[in-house]
Amino acid sequence: MQVNNILPYQQSGSRQDLSTQTRVKHIMEQLTQSLNHNSFSVIVYVDFLQAFDMLWHQDRTITLDYQGHLSKQVKVNRGAPQGSCFGPKAYIVNHFDLPSIFDCPSEVHIYVGDLAILFSPSIYLKYAQQVDEIETRINKDLLKLVNYAESNHQPINNKKTE
Repeated sequence: MQVNNILPYQQSGSRQDLSTQTRVKHIMEQLTQSLNHNSFSVIVYVDFLQAFDMLWHQDRTITLDYQGHLSKQVKVNRGAPQGSCFGPKAYIVNHFDLPSIFDCPSEVHIYVGDLAILFSPSIYLKYAQQVDEIETRINKDLLKLVNYAESNHQPINNKKTE
């Protein structure tokens, strides 16, 4: 994955030298820049419903082993083995293009299956105009996210999204 440079720089977690702290530091740096300009920022946190269980793939089979008795092969079209290292990596690869759907990919932060989108307004606008700008950008990006989620069979968990 790293060698072919297919993963976005916004993606942390399940990758060498890119941890939770990496994402938090990037977000804090952007928030600090906003505060230095006496402005505000809005962060939208998105949770995907059963992220690893909803991964779609082709031609995968499983066989159950119960005390040495093997079942017939069962074709599986969706999901990753529970607790495996395959799930997070498969999720990351399947959604490598997620940051590119947003207007400002540099303000997108992903930690495996968790997404945070930071919205900072133009510092050259009056406060009321900044609020309008942010509201417009959030609505536009969230519509893009809904379309992405539907077309990639990766539903958004509305109860955990803020």
